Amino acid sequence: MRGRDDYKFLEIRDAIASINQKVSLIGVIAEFDFPKKTKGTDFLCTVKIVDESHQDPGLQVRVFEENEEKLPHIASTGDIIQFNHVVMKTHHGDLFAVFNKKISSFALYDGKDSDNFLPYQVSPKFQRRDLDAKFITGLRKWVVNFQIDGGSDDFSLLREIKEGERVNVVCKIVHVCEVDKDKWMAFVWDGTDTRPACIPTRIYDLRLSSRSLLARLPFFSFPCTSRITEVGHKDVPCVTLMDVLTYSEVTAKFMCVVRVVAVLPWQPEDFYFCGTYRIRLTLEDPTARIYAYLYAEDGEKFFGGYPTADVLTRKRNVLLGMTAADDNGKETEGAARNPPWIHCCLKSYYLTKSDPWGSRHYRIFGTKLVV
Repeated sequence: MRGRDDYKFLEIRDAIASINQKVSLIGVIAEFDFPKKTKGTDFLCTVKIVDESHQDPGLQVRVFEENEEKLPHIASTGDIIQFNHVVMKTHHGDLFAVFNKKISSFALYDGKDSDNFLPYQVSPKFQRRDLDAKFITGLRKWVVNFQIDGGSDDFSLLREIKEGERVNVVCKIVHVCEVDKDKWMAFVWDGTDTRPACIPTRIYDLRLSSRSLLARLPFFSFPCTSRITEVGHKDVPCVTLMDVLTYSEVTAKFMCVVRVVAVLPWQPEDFYFCGTYRIRLTLEDPTARIYAYLYAEDGEKFFGGYPTADVLTRKRNVLLGMTAADDNGKETEGAARNPPWIHCCLKSYYLTKSDPWGSRHYRIFGTKLVV
């Protein structure tokens, strides 16, 4: 981790002493939050990074951009982010770095140890240099033995909560509404199959006692999933993503009910290259979250050929539950996402014959998006 001065990178320990100065940093992502609208015209995303020189509490970097799409789309904590030309600031005793959309740039890299040094997202002003690999390698080796602080582990699942108890939970806020003057209600989800408030008890009991397709449908999709996908195997029973992950054979085919919560690459113009679709979708259901790929002819079937970028944008927005302002799929700034539950066909496969389980991946097939 030493030797950064010759490359104009500062260790975080040195950067925090450089108030009001422009610095370049590279670190491991310990925390990040969801994008939010500022009081002005920009969007804000906050990222906390650590490195070997400064592990606790880390350094907060506040990223400002003109729209949500230009903010970092971080795949996971533990990934690596590079910031160029951010300014160190202090306010009311808080120390942080500010990403200025006019002069700053960033790049995101997979945090896992590998020989791949290509970033999975870059900002428009970013310029890649060969020596970047040196620092990425150092951080990847260091983070193997570094435990990212997850805070207290005394948390309860929502399905375990009893009336009158005080508990700690980790959850996703799916909706917030004002129920009375200065009184707000938040609807949350923690990934477990918890009964939502809108499901009557009799339906809940029916679902639990059923051995049919109902027993494998997520509560939030009940009584039916959205109709934005068509699948070629309608009579096949649905399984959960946990069933998929724990299946006893390496290669198999499944029918699932899932939500798409992320797409990589983000820009529809990058969905295919030289006529071949190459897309990674992040799928989730109440039991697990996995990566599934749309590749070649499966991507062509999914999107109905090779539509224009505007049409692909609209399809992507519908799939992710992003509110669209018009028929071209232009996103409404600041709008919440609510991905629909969809049917899709999944198949598992392996990349290396000598290590079939270690190289197992998942791919969507036989599924068409009909929006």
